[in-house]
Amino acid sequence: MTDTPDEIARGLTDAQKRAVADAKHYSKNGAWHPAGIYINADRRVRYNLATKNILRDYSSPHQRLTPLGLAVRQILQEKTNAQG
Repeated sequence: MTDTPDEIARGLTDAQKRAVADAKHYSKNGAWHPAGIYINADRRVRYNLATKNILRDYSSPHQRLTPLGLAVRQILQEKTNAQG
């Protein structure tokens, strides 16, 4: 059984939630990229997001959110907006 985007969002660490929720859209390549500077801590966060199929590839300089990652991002942003 596959977890829903809502269940996945609830299971993320705070660092993972920040990376996904703060993803930036770059119109040049039409993709959302998780926030953060590419340092070791961010690399671990991205690796774990990739194992959850939220990112396409953690090691690429152009990490992109998958369709599942975009759904999780939407949920995280809705929860942030609801909290005020």
